[in-house]
Amino acid sequence: MPRLVPLTDFVQAPLGGATASERAVFWFARPELRLVSIWGTPRDADASFLMGAMATEIREDAARHASYVDLRDFDDVSAEVFQTFLGYMRQHRAQFSRAVTKSAIVASERMSSAAALGYTRLLGDPFPSQVFDRGEDALAWLGFGAEAQSLLTDLSSLVQQVRDSTVVARLRDMWRSDLRQTRIADAARALGLSTRLLQRQLAAAGTTFRDELRRARVERAKVLLRDTDEKLFGVATEVGFEKAASLIDAFKRETGLTPESWRTATRMARSGND
Repeated sequence: MPRLVPLTDFVQAPLGGATASERAVFWFARPELRLVSIWGTPRDADASFLMGAMATEIREDAARHASYVDLRDFDDVSAEVFQTFLGYMRQHRAQFSRAVTKSAIVASERMSSAAALGYTRLLGDPFPSQVFDRGEDALAWLGFGAEAQSLLTDLSSLVQQVRDSTVVARLRDMWRSDLRQTRIADAARALGLSTRLLQRQLAAAGTTFRDELRRARVERAKVLLRDTDEKLFGVATEVGFEKAASLIDAFKRETGLTPESWRTATRMARSGND
């Protein structure tokens, strides 16, 4: 399986390499085959990433190649992001028409073929495109049927690496600065994901939304316990618990100590170091 590298390294030697943003993986598996997977709700940074990666497809030294695009976990895209990407494709339509032999798009049942083919239709079909519901069929149509299973396994592993490494960190970063997004639907929206996709990515990372929220609340409570003299009920309500008992239960589960025991031990250790 290829190793994910930063985009800046990838553009120096794209063949055989893979790179990723938060919601996309771009992999030049063969000189004659490029694979992309896009999920969630792509944002400006993802569009910029894709345009930077796609520039390697139309360089003078790039071989003519087939395009495989997996949109099965794609949710939606804002009009602004879509127009940015469409503008890039329009600007380079002639180059992509020469570089891409044909494009296979794998979409979920909830995405119509017309929607999946939308941007190529708006570009006047610069290369033959077809929509499939199975990756194996898509790769067979592109002429890579014999390698389909290994290619799809490697692409899935690349995508999972990105999802596992980003979703938990992004969720924790969000709660570190703002603990108000405590409903999974709201948190998913803030992260640019669907609720279903957030749940799946957390499960793949070996955790749950409920567990992560409890940890975030306990981490915030630690700061208040250490740095303020706020009473336990005040700390509990500040981090989102309705009563002190709920904070005590969560705190003991995460640390093995009660909040007051942790506060006392932390302050004693700090005073001993002064």
